[in-house]
Amino acid sequence: MDAVRAARDLPKGEPYAWPAGETGAVREPRRHLVEERGVGRRSIDFACHWRHRLTQDDAPTPEDLAEARERPASREA
Repeated sequence: MDAVRAARDLPKGEPYAWPAGETGAVREPRRHLVEERGVGRRSIDFACHWRHRLTQDDAPTPEDLAEARERPASREA
């Protein structure tokens, strides 16, 4: 996250970001780019590959459900 915050200027034009990793680690850079840098949600694809201390059989957490609501339905619109 330090590297994302330290990047002063984003490339010209519409940026594209693809953060991936543990769920909690992916949320922060994605939210930073959208809320603080003004990157459109449709310009960010993210992949949360695992959740710390949880298995794929565990029920979704409230954070998981909130994340699902933040994900755009389609990049086409």
